[in-house]
Amino acid sequence: MPDLQFQVIRVTVAERAVVPTLLFEIRIACRTPGIAIEAIALQCQIRVDPARRRYADTEVPRLNDLFGERERWGETLKGFLWTHVHASVPAFQSHTEFQLPVPCSYDFNIAATKFFHGIRDGDAPLNLLFRGSVFHHNKSGDLQIEPVPWTTDAQFRLPIKLWHGMMAQYYPDGVWLPVERSTLDSLESFRREHRLASWNEAIELLMKQRPELVS
Repeated sequence: MPDLQFQVIRVTVAERAVVPTLLFEIRIACRTPGIAIEAIALQCQIRVDPARRRYADTEVPRLNDLFGERERWGETLKGFLWTHVHASVPAFQSHTEFQLPVPCSYDFNIAATKFFHGIRDGDAPLNLLFRGSVFHHNKSGDLQIEPVPWTTDAQFRLPIKLWHGMMAQYYPDGVWLPVERSTLDSLESFRREHRLASWNEAIELLMKQRPELVS
């Protein structure tokens, strides 16, 4: 079985992508001599490991939805899933580098979005877990198919300002806020009744009417 090692070299923002997308540049090294890799059908699970960083006092309130009050973080600061992505790696010998596109959602129902939005400085610790199928020829020239085990992983610290900058580029001065259909219908009626031009104006007027609910 080929002994593969994965390393994240850097992450950049994809240009002119339809949705916000980060490009993870991955280096794969085959540490088994004499094996030529024909292809890899790769699957990657990306997880956030929040316990691997410190948090400023200003960040704590924004993370309460995820982890509860700070006194409980010793129990609740657990790793969680961000996303799954797939890639096809072409033939190589010894080592290769490729880009792994990771589409990013701005849906605040997703834990990773809440986490990335809640931290403003430093980085987000990630674990990339790889699996899939490796195609190679043995010494007799026969095509072999071997699995990439889940134990094959790589850690990376994503600079959080990269994520914020990307979202500001795609959603300038705005966010996606999902609401129930009945809430949207009520908000639309309120907007029309008060002859407001936008949803933002409707929400701001509602907040002014209930100042005790706004900190």
